Parts: sequence; C-alpha cells; structure tokens
Amino acid sequence: MHDIGKVLPKFQRNKIGNKDYQPFDVEIDLDHSIFSTMLINKNELLKELGNEDYANFALSAVVFHHWRDRFEEIIRFGSEKFKKFRDKPLKFKEALIENLMIETKNLKNFKLKLIQLDEFVIEGLADGVPFDSYVSVPYQLYFLPQRLENDDEKKKEWLLISGFLMRCDHFASFCEEDNFDHPIEVENISFDQIKSSIKKN
Repeated sequence: MHDIGKVLPKFQRNKIGNKDYQPFDVEIDLDHSIFSTMLINKNELLKELGNEDYANFALSAVVFHHWRDRFEEIIRFGSEKFKKFRDKPLKFKEALIENLMIETKNLKNFKLKLIQLDEFVIEGLADGVPFDSYVSVPYQLYFLPQRLENDDEKKKEWLLISGFLMRCDHFASFCEEDNFDHPIEVENISFDQIKSSIKKN
C-alpha cells in the first residue's frame, strides 16, 4: 500500500515517463507517500491489523517511508495542495481508483478492499486540518508532544514497523538493479568487531 499514491498523473508522467497516462493532469503535485494514505480504507486497515495503534503506525510508516524537507510545510500548512485535489471532478478521482484496481488485482495477497479514496481526510486537509491530526509524524521537534503520548513499548513497535517498511522498500529497489547477485541476508558482524573497529578508528 505504501506506493499506491504513485497513481497520480504527475508522478506517472514526470517520474516514470508514462506520457500516455490517463486521466491527464499536471496540477496535482502531492508526494506519492502522502497521497497513498488518502487511498487507504482506514476501517479495513483497522480490521486487517486488529489494533488501532498498529493501524496508526502503519499509516505513519507509509507517509514517511521517504522523508523530504518540504514535508513539514505540507503537513502543517498544505491545505492549498489538498484543495486542488478535493476540487477535481469525481470522474477524475474514480479513474485513479480504477487504475489502482487494475494494477493491483493480480498481486498475490493484495486486498483490494483496502483501497478507497478517503473523502473525510481529504476534506479535512483541504479545510486546513493539519496532516498530523490524521497520521502521527515521527520526525521534527514540533510534533514531539504527539509522540510523547506513546509509551516506550509502542514507540519501539512504531520504529520497527517504519524500519521494516523502509528496509523492504530500499531492498526491493536494490534488487531491481540489472546485475543483482547478492545474498538476501548478509551476516552481521559481532559487537566485539564493531567495538574494536571504533576504538581503532
């Protein structure tokens, strides 16, 4: 689910070079990771994970699996960007969902019912509700009070979920390289070797 926001026409045309992509649009310029969360059915995600904290951590991991310097501005004051999407015709939005359904229907273990345009969140963001009201932000001191609400065990689970997604995403990209010939898991060096290396350097 972390990359479904790539369905936006601007991403398809500019990043992938899919010049014939429909529907045509170059106005909506949202980062794919941010837009991905607007396409996830939160109720189904909660049913799937069975835990509200995990659902929140999963959404946070999706948004922030790539951190961009501009994110803070968008998540605090990005209502204009979200208004542009909200005000698009229903036909445009339905076409994006249809594109997603076509692309994902044959993926093994992919649950199509998790895809749904979240009009409630989009409306709120367009009306100036800060993004962090919907998704927890793991970075920046400004968002620290929200993070302090989680106890140490929950913070650890949040970190692990985020870290696993980043590792899987980066490793999958690495595997797409032409001459991939590496073991999937690389044996870790021991703590003593690390300590010795630090002392030496």
